[in-house]
Amino acid sequence: MIRVIHLNPTKTWRGGEQQTLYLAKYLQKKHVLQWVVGSPNSILQNQCRIHQIPYKAIRIFGEVDVFSAYQLAKLIIDNQISILHCHTAKAHSIGLLAKKIVKRKKKKLILVVSRRVDFSLKKVNFQLWNFFSKVKYFSKDIDAYIAISQNVKRILQNDGIPEEKIFVIYSGIDLNRFKKNTKDSIIKLKKEFGIQNEIVFGNVAALVDHKDHKTLLQSIALLKQYQGLPDWKLIIVGDGPLFKELLNLAKKLDIFDKLVFAGFRKDVFDFYYIFDVFVISSKEEGLGTSLLDAMAFGLPIIATSGGGIPEIVIHNSGGLLSPVQDPYRLAENCAYFLQHPQLKKKFSQFNRNHVKQFSYENTGKKTLELYHHLLKFYD
Repeated sequence: MIRVIHLNPTKTWRGGEQQTLYLAKYLQKKHVLQWVVGSPNSILQNQCRIHQIPYKAIRIFGEVDVFSAYQLAKLIIDNQISILHCHTAKAHSIGLLAKKIVKRKKKKLILVVSRRVDFSLKKVNFQLWNFFSKVKYFSKDIDAYIAISQNVKRILQNDGIPEEKIFVIYSGIDLNRFKKNTKDSIIKLKKEFGIQNEIVFGNVAALVDHKDHKTLLQSIALLKQYQGLPDWKLIIVGDGPLFKELLNLAKKLDIFDKLVFAGFRKDVFDFYYIFDVFVISSKEEGLGTSLLDAMAFGLPIIATSGGGIPEIVIHNSGGLLSPVQDPYRLAENCAYFLQHPQLKKKFSQFNRNHVKQFSYENTGKKTLELYHHLLKFYD
């Protein structure tokens, strides 16, 4: 019988935590014995409580927190855990320590690491690279890496991870999350942000470097210079450490007549009802589940070709792609979309159908198949 621990010590809530919850929900339906282990009083803990998923809180202070590793190892041994699935970089480190402790007790444990980002492992401080690469990333105790896109797999291989240890399983979303009636919410949002008849470009992303909002803002400044376009506006939903820097850039570019920073919103999915097109400018992107959400809603996509984005957005079928860090090409694609209103229906219909392969149930199914494969292989 499979017994799984999902380790995710992140206190906040982003894509990785949503994917952890989705997987646990799927495995719960399949009657898999599982526990989620994470930080006390985290959003993930609250979500697990709502969905009645067993949760064990362990306070983890860093990637070499031996005490928390011993706590985790005890939980693994006491509950006869067969698979430890690590969902973050910190979880990866603590999971390795815990497995070494478990092995000393002559117990078997399969260690699976999810890799959701598409930057090279060598982005770690170069002086520490040899230490991290040997002890963490290239440890023989790691039985499998789950790469969330072919691009992530390619980067892992280029960094030296053996191909036979890498399994591509795309992240998934809840395809039914947009079926609620939010007419009142739509009216409220349009009133809040002064939306009347404008074409609304929507962006949902944390304000962090790899999302490259600088390129997006520069493209908006360029788009303002186009003549004869229908009226339009960009709404950016999200918060992060670059907010003040982006705010200053927007002032410098003089684009506040075309731009709204909505900040962090709990009603984020209501925004998809007022968006006409989803735009994202990432220079690095593991896959981009916000794009999948937009596609499930039936939104056309205008995006850069960063990371795994071209694996889900099909150019000229579901959206328009441009090179990363190229505000001119991004602005051209936005202008082209505005000039050709028939694209909205075409791209929308394609995306609604194309996104069906990216359900969280499909992600869970493939992950469970991997668990069975590893158990059979390592018996």
